[in-house]
Amino acid sequence: MAECGALEASRIKQELLKNGRIVSVPVGKSMWPMLRNRKDQIVIKTVDCPLKRYDVPMYIYENNTERFYLHRIIKVRKDGRYVICGDNLWRKEYDVKDENIIGVLEGFFRGDRYIDCNTNVLYHGYVIFWRLIYPVRCILMLTRQYLGLIKSKLVKRK
Repeated sequence: MAECGALEASRIKQELLKNGRIVSVPVGKSMWPMLRNRKDQIVIKTVDCPLKRYDVPMYIYENNTERFYLHRIIKVRKDGRYVICGDNLWRKEYDVKDENIIGVLEGFFRGDRYIDCNTNVLYHGYVIFWRLIYPVRCILMLTRQYLGLIKSKLVKRK
């Protein structure tokens, strides 16, 4: 879930505090291929324990209270802060704190099928595989970005 607007963010926070869980639709491509933009449904629950590596928190980044993000924890630092990165991103976020986190992904619906992030073996296999190929994905994403930059400069010259 790349982001949600200010009204949506306010509603999400209120729902979480009131009910302890919300169901929403992810917006954006940062968690692709796990979550598809505006197609799947996500189930977010309130955080009731310290988060661990590979959890997917919903959080505010850099004190931007109007948008929440949903990305994967790839490392828990000794100072308690999290290193976070979307599954379809290569840039890591290094300064996410517990106070920025309002919930954590409990599971998601892919069509009619519910995938529980805590118990589904295939989900855990996906997470491990996706993290193992991170270096290769970085090279591919940077190459794609670089080629796009070259293409845009060539098109401007004509």
